[in-house]
Amino acid sequence: MDLEADLVVIGGGMAGLVAGTIAAESGIKTILVRKGQSATAYSSGAIDVIGYLPDATEPFSSPAEGLFALSRLYPLHPYSVIGYDARIEPEKIVDIIVERTRETINWLKAHLEGTMAAVTGEFDSNIYPITILGTTKPTCLIQKTMNYGDLNDREDSVLLFVGISGHADFNPSAAA
Repeated sequence: MDLEADLVVIGGGMAGLVAGTIAAESGIKTILVRKGQSATAYSSGAIDVIGYLPDATEPFSSPAEGLFALSRLYPLHPYSVIGYDARIEPEKIVDIIVERTRETINWLKAHLEGTMAAVTGEFDSNIYPITILGTTKPTCLIQKTMNYGDLNDREDSVLLFVGISGHADFNPSAAA
């Protein structure tokens, strides 16, 4: 079978899917090639954007707060350079990083809306879903099917952890 394209995206993970979608929406004839399921298929369904600084224990209240702190403390971190442009005044770079990340989160939410992978959450405030270990973690977005609200707002604090046949890597006893 012969296929013709202007662009071949190799990889069906989050980066490949986003790159392929943007290219196709821009009018570029795009083919995406992948080998089996990507790690995205087995992910938690959460989209994290700087919940903590490295080695920190206190989470940021929002991705924006995390990006501001990270870019000041770690100027060579990938998040710190996505807004770099020699024509832009250095003190404005962080604002550009935050705005580009906000636009990206909004783009992703819009593209997932109406699908089985639709997400909830906002760039201006982290949410705290339960992890596989039974703890919470700060995240920007989570699949709507996994959103249970804020556990601190619930009167009862009873949770049921169950195992799922065929998923031996999750131990409900360890999470509880």
